[in-house]
Amino acid sequence: MKAKSLTMWSLAVFFGWLLSFPFNGPVFQAVIFNRALDGALGLYFTFFHALGLFAAAFLFRGRKLVKGLMVLSGALCLILTVILWFSSVGWWPFWLSFLGAASSFYIIGWGYRFTYLVTNEERLKFMAVVIILSNLFYVIINIVSAQAPAYLVYILSMTLLTASLCFAAALEREDIESCKDIKLDGQGEKQCLKVMDQLKEFPNALMIILTLFIFGLYINGGFMYSVIYPTFAEFSRYTHFFRVVPYLAVLLVMWKFGGKVHRKLPVYLGASMLGLAFISFALLSDSLSGYIITEILIESAFGLLDLFIWTFLGVISLLYGTPYRMFGYGLSANVFAIFLGEVMGVRLMLVGEQYPMITAIFAASTIFLTFIIVPWLNDQMDRELLENTKDVGKKVYEKKVDAFNMDRFLEEKQLTPREREILTLLFKGETNKVLAEQLFISENTLKTHLKNIYKKLGVSNKRELLSMVIRGEDKELQIKL
Repeated sequence: MKAKSLTMWSLAVFFGWLLSFPFNGPVFQAVIFNRALDGALGLYFTFFHALGLFAAAFLFRGRKLVKGLMVLSGALCLILTVILWFSSVGWWPFWLSFLGAASSFYIIGWGYRFTYLVTNEERLKFMAVVIILSNLFYVIINIVSAQAPAYLVYILSMTLLTASLCFAAALEREDIESCKDIKLDGQGEKQCLKVMDQLKEFPNALMIILTLFIFGLYINGGFMYSVIYPTFAEFSRYTHFFRVVPYLAVLLVMWKFGGKVHRKLPVYLGASMLGLAFISFALLSDSLSGYIITEILIESAFGLLDLFIWTFLGVISLLYGTPYRMFGYGLSANVFAIFLGEVMGVRLMLVGEQYPMITAIFAASTIFLTFIIVPWLNDQMDRELLENTKDVGKKVYEKKVDAFNMDRFLEEKQLTPREREILTLLFKGETNKVLAEQLFISENTLKTHLKNIYKKLGVSNKRELLSMVIRGEDKELQIKL
């Protein structure tokens, strides 16, 4: 529990700092106004933050890097934030670029912990709490920034950054050992990790489509910052209290009921609301009612989409065992899209009165692509999982998984004799068709049994089950390599 709580709070306060300061937050805006700086300076941070996330997909591999990566990143961010305050205007682009890259590594390290420390059943609620907490920090600083001088809100944002560094330093590396709870000597652990590596095949096609999909969704986020917010500037007095309310409300609903909905619902609903938000903006961009409707729809949309992206990246990172690459590619597409959307939005504002309609067309295309791509992503992932797991069971069985002392484990999970028989055959690497033939049952009946087994063991599919076994994630499982 301590490990999960520390993990939760570490990103919550770090995200609170990101939202409040460098990511065009109220602290950044207060400093910009106080020093008469160019508001476009924030784009330096956004671009290099995205670049850092992308680079992390290639630079980092080992699980032992995680804690050091987060601590180093947090320390660098704290130092750079102090330097920024005392820097001349000419140095701000350089330090903001450095800060953008440094901050990305904290998030990548956290993504690794999120992958292995949080189960798939917990992911949506866990991430909802993280995002809610970070936005509450943002709201507090946003309110304070309207009353306090720039240097005080700057110091307040730095306390969040300092807290995130403290949480990162308190994290235990052993919490996320992939071969934890396995009684092995040093050589045995190396063998265990080697087997784990053999089970991984990076899904290039799926990841390319997913990153393009994320990019297409979040380019609208850039339009939100550079087109919608400036257009409704006359209603900015409501922003401190109103803007974050629908965002937090939809996250609270998903936290409460998210475990009961299909994993695709948030992205479908989010994309639909996004499209409706831009239509509302195109038709009602000059009225208070248009502001209220657009804000409710767009903030709710991005609440759902943010939750979907983080949860989905965590799921596929666990399935394929490559969290650095998954989070690096996925989150860099997210931030690059916002950067490009902001740049394009500034240009669109120069077009004339047609810019609301142009942005609405972009958003409409997003809805269209969502309802095409999401079913494909789901089917593609299922197909790749099926292909990849054909050899996994045999590899697990060859490594003497049948030597597990599982009696007590299976009793606690309340598996029936028939389910134990199916599990034994499953560990021998047999396909569903062969399993059904050996058990003299139909494949549909077998699927029903497997569904019950997965539910009792707390996994979603065969690959997760075999991954859990080979990693020894349950204390009752003992590997003999």
